[in-house]
Amino acid sequence: MVGKSVSALFRVSYWLICMALITALSGCAPQIPKSMSGEDLQTCDENAWEDDPLPYNYNDLINKHPYLAFPGDVDLWSPLTGSIIPFGEPVVIKFDQPPATSGVLFRQYQVIVSSFTGQILERLGSNYAVIGMSSFNTQVTWKPNKSGKYIIQVFLRNLETLDWLENNPSWYSEELANPLGTYIHTGPFSVAHVCIQIDVPKAGDDIIIQPGTVAPVQNVTFQVPTITKTLTRTPTATATFTFTPVTPTFTTTFTFTPLKPTFTSTRTPTHIPPTVVPPTPVVVCAGMDQRTCESHNDVCKWTVPASGAPAYCEDK
Repeated sequence: MVGKSVSALFRVSYWLICMALITALSGCAPQIPKSMSGEDLQTCDENAWEDDPLPYNYNDLINKHPYLAFPGDVDLWSPLTGSIIPFGEPVVIKFDQPPATSGVLFRQYQVIVSSFTGQILERLGSNYAVIGMSSFNTQVTWKPNKSGKYIIQVFLRNLETLDWLENNPSWYSEELANPLGTYIHTGPFSVAHVCIQIDVPKAGDDIIIQPGTVAPVQNVTFQVPTITKTLTRTPTATATFTFTPVTPTFTTTFTFTPLKPTFTSTRTPTHIPPTVVPPTPVVVCAGMDQRTCESHNDVCKWTVPASGAPAYCEDK
C-alpha cells in the first residue's frame, strides 16, 4: 500500500511539473502581432497607384535625357504593410531611394496618405522635397486623427540637373514650387506603397479634432435668428390688335406697377437661463438694542412705554 501511494504521488508531481514547464514556455514564446486580413490587403493593392504613365516615345527620350528615366524601385520599409497600429501612436514612414541615375544629381519625393478608395487624405511634408543621390533612410512622421484603413504612398522621380541652380537642393525646391511654372524637366514617378490599419481608440485615448471641426459642448444648441426677405414686382401687358381693310393697326399697352419690397423677419427664440434672485433676509426686530433697531427703521421702530417700563424694539 505504501508503494502504491508513493507511485501515485510521484505521477501527480510529475504532471504538475510538466504543466508548470509548458505554461512557462508558452509565456516565453513570441506573440504573433495582429495584421490586416488578406481581403483588405488585396483591395489596397488593387487601388494603389503603381506607375506613372509612360510618354509615347519614352525609349527615345531616355536616350537623349537620362533624367527622364525611372529612378528604380523605392524601398519603403516602415511601416510594414498589413500592420495594425494602435490609435494615437505616430506612424514613422521610412524609405530608401534606389541607386543613383547617371547624369542626375537630385530627386523630388512626395509622401501621400489615401483611403482604400484612392481618395487623397493628406500630403505629408513638402510636395516639393528634394534630396541628393547620397541621401538614404529618409523619414516622415504622420499622426492619424482617426482609426481606419489607409494607403501610404511614396513618389520619387529624377530631376534635370541645371547649372544655374548651383547644386542647391533648396533652390530646386523653390523652382519646382514656382506658381508660374518650372524650368526643370522631370521624369516619371517611381511609386511604392504599404497598406496599414489604425486601430480603434481605447478608453483614455486622446481624440484629435481637426481645425474647423465644431465639437458639441454639453449638448447645447445655439439657435441663430433667420430673416426672410421677399421682393415682389407685378408688370402687366395688354395687347390689342385691330384689322381694317385699309391699314392694320396694332396697339400695345404696358402697365407696370412696382411694389415696395416686403420684408418678413422671423426670429427663433433663444433659451435664456433663469436669473437667480437671492432670498431676502428676514429681520427680527425683537431683542435689538436702540442703535440696531433704528438702523432698521424700514421695518422696526424703537418704542418707549409711557408707564416708565424699559424701552424695546418692535415691528412697524
